[in-house]
Amino acid sequence: MNTKRNTILIVDDQKINRQIVCRILEKKYHMLEAENGQEALELVKDHEEIGVILLDLVMPVMDGFAFMVQLGKIGKSSLPIIVMTASNDAEMEVRALNAGALDFVSKPINPQIIERRIENALNRNQMVLFQKMEYLATHDTLTGVHNRTKLVEVTRMLLDLHPETQFAFVRFDIDKFSLYNSVMGEQEGNRLLCFVANIFRRLAENFQYCAYGRIDADRFCICEPYDAELIQEQIDFMRQMLAKYRTDYAIEVSFGIYIIQDPSISVETIITRAALAANKCKNRYDMHYAYYDEGMTEQLQEEGQITSDMEDALAEEQFQVYIQPKYDLTTDLPAGGEALVRWYHPQKGKIMPNSFIPVFEKNGFISSLDHYMWEHVCMLLHRWIEEGKPVAPISVNMSRVSLYNPHVAEDLVELVKKYSVPPRLLNLEVTESAYMSNPDLMQEIIAKLHGEGFLILMDDFGSGYSSLNTLKQIHIDVLKLDMKFLPTGDDDGKSEKIISAIIRMAGWLGMDVIAEGVETIEQKHFLASVGCGYVQGYYYARLMPVEDYEKLMQEKADLRTIPFDKARIDSVGAFWSSDPRIEEILSGIDVPVVVIEYSPVVTEIIRTNHAYQTSYSGQKYFDLSKNLELFDELRVKQTFEDAVGGMDVSTCDFSYIEAGQRCRWIRLKVRRITSNPQSAILCCVFEDITREKIYENRLVHVIDLFNKGVEKKKILVIDDSESSRAILSIMFSEKYDILEAADGAEGLEVLRKHEKDIVIILLDLMMPNMNGELFLKEKNAMESAADIPVVVISAEDDSAVQLGMLKNGVNDYIVKPFDLAITKQRVENVMSYQSRFRALLSEYQRDLSGEGGAFHA
Repeated sequence: MNTKRNTILIVDDQKINRQIVCRILEKKYHMLEAENGQEALELVKDHEEIGVILLDLVMPVMDGFAFMVQLGKIGKSSLPIIVMTASNDAEMEVRALNAGALDFVSKPINPQIIERRIENALNRNQMVLFQKMEYLATHDTLTGVHNRTKLVEVTRMLLDLHPETQFAFVRFDIDKFSLYNSVMGEQEGNRLLCFVANIFRRLAENFQYCAYGRIDADRFCICEPYDAELIQEQIDFMRQMLAKYRTDYAIEVSFGIYIIQDPSISVETIITRAALAANKCKNRYDMHYAYYDEGMTEQLQEEGQITSDMEDALAEEQFQVYIQPKYDLTTDLPAGGEALVRWYHPQKGKIMPNSFIPVFEKNGFISSLDHYMWEHVCMLLHRWIEEGKPVAPISVNMSRVSLYNPHVAEDLVELVKKYSVPPRLLNLEVTESAYMSNPDLMQEIIAKLHGEGFLILMDDFGSGYSSLNTLKQIHIDVLKLDMKFLPTGDDDGKSEKIISAIIRMAGWLGMDVIAEGVETIEQKHFLASVGCGYVQGYYYARLMPVEDYEKLMQEKADLRTIPFDKARIDSVGAFWSSDPRIEEILSGIDVPVVVIEYSPVVTEIIRTNHAYQTSYSGQKYFDLSKNLELFDELRVKQTFEDAVGGMDVSTCDFSYIEAGQRCRWIRLKVRRITSNPQSAILCCVFEDITREKIYENRLVHVIDLFNKGVEKKKILVIDDSESSRAILSIMFSEKYDILEAADGAEGLEVLRKHEKDIVIILLDLMMPNMNGELFLKEKNAMESAADIPVVVISAEDDSAVQLGMLKNGVNDYIVKPFDLAITKQRVENVMSYQSRFRALLSEYQRDLSGEGGAFHA
């Protein structure tokens, strides 16, 4: 086949017609023949070199009209078609032109006419092809707007033609577009890009002259006459349009604006400067646009200098290892550290990490720096082991680039073997954002590292990418919680609640927590109170040279410093499981059961059974996650502590007043399932023993009446706290009848009715209606009640208040929360003393009256 010549396809069912045309054209063109439209269609598919089709309209199998329709369906409608017709039917010619025909020749064929018509058709076809090629070379194939090359060309022309106009170059890009593509699919990503391109078309309609286009990926630019107010309106308009585009996904964008002061500079420089401005907005949710300033170019030059110096710096070991200690909150002692890099340049001095780390992350050199730091930390650990110095784990950072290295696990294993360092001493820190970028890959790599004995820390947890699903999928040993992302001290306490929840959640998942950025004693005390294990921060120690860290560790050489060896709670992981068998087991127990995580400062319910949910759920005396102060009064907290301490089953009885003022007695049995230094998992069983207590109290009462033959004396308890009254009633109900009042006024009414039988008053100070001090004045003014002893039991612990009460005749003062046994004994002592005093006074009065006695003369 002569591919240098254009190929002509003749389609006619009459062989003689085909032969005549071929005889005319075969000297100048390569000829193909088909006797119907179907056969011609197959030839078109197989021969890309066909330049013109000579087509008869009336044929069997597939006529000329059907052929033209099918030609369009296979994407060949641009092929020039010359219809050969023996008819002068104008209607048929119009129909053929509408179907896609370019021209007509009449039969019988005139050689000169057909040659001229073919040449015209070929020239036209070449022009169409040229236009297509030109379009593809200058336009973005997806969106149809100008591509980078054409945008640069048009922008240059714009600046040259209008030197009197000041232009602004605005760059637009979609933040984390690759994530959007991944979540929504590539087709939806393309649809979004076309949507953005249409917005730019609408913006361009507002200008007499401008240039716009897509320079690459999700980045679009527009060069327009500068108007600051108009640019702000455009930014607001685009953000509003994108917010409406998808209400189920927040599309964040960045705008970089460069005001062109010198129109003679290259367009590529203009694009670069707009890009520098846009980069200033990246990962800034409070900032969507930025204007270029000269400092950005200086920064770019500095980055270039850093790039040119980095290889020499690595070879000459200008990078130095510094260590920030980690502290164990349970001992307040150092527990290892984190290795961080500092660059000491021979000419420039110290270069801060925030200047060179981002540059290394962009150019990939960060992986070389990672390996350098790993090796130097291994060298330190090896030296400490050889010299017999205290050795605690040192954590090192792993960049995202290093994690994408398929041989990273093998490289780390080779290093620890080379320097004879146990893998558990080289902890590996990976930022949370690295986990989020490719969870499947991270899961695979971390599984390998775990298999080799390394511990994995998730750095910067809570910095904005947090995903509970990530924690479920990837097995992390330690969470590093950065306090700067959750600043404490706000009035509403939200940060504290979030931190506390994260620490408890980590404990449930068997993870330790290190809080970094701890700078105040208040933060330290709070973290200790919610069960955080370890901290880093200026409160304890700043970043220090290796020599200072060695001195610090040497001073603490006799102390435990190896963290992360605590007992895990994995053995009871089933209690968090949704396995229906666990629910079946718990529901099969017909008494109320609660499984809790307990620490001295916070308690969390893990599982309950059906008997608990139907009997006690929502009642304050059984909500083991909220009422530690109440439980302390009821001795329940001590029962928890006994169980944690190893008692097989610890037990206590307590009572409470339910709705309707009916007293209920409960026996609580607690067994420890497992524990670690911060908390314990306890199984608690509640048993209602009210009926037993009623029978028991009746029996005690009968025995007491039998022994004494008189009614029991009465104790008046005045306290606005129902739980405090209930506790005191429980303490003294075996020997005394208990009278209760919720405030001083009610207490006076009870006192007037029963003053002859009341042997002591237990009085709170802070009460509504009438407080304890006013009650005391009224009571002391009553001649018949003035001598009744009073014991104050109050949360007011001010020494001046206590002294004032004692001066006003109070017999004793007990501060809440009170120890039950001690309180009971002190009240008994007051009554015993008062009883002896009254007996002596009575005997003295008898002597004075002459009735005889020990002192009668």
